[in-house]
Amino acid sequence: MLAKILILLNYARHNSREIWVIHDRKSHSCAIMSKVLKPPGQSGHAS
Repeated sequence: MLAKILILLNYARHNSREIWVIHDRKSHSCAIMSKVLKPPGQSGHAS
């Protein structure tokens, strides 16, 4: 479980700063997961 989180965090770090913004607002794993699972360009931007 923890390994998956670390992989997701690593993925997020190399992909987009948006993931970190969402990470700050919402709960750690579920926000990152939902962002990562969605294909790029199809993610809803909640500003």
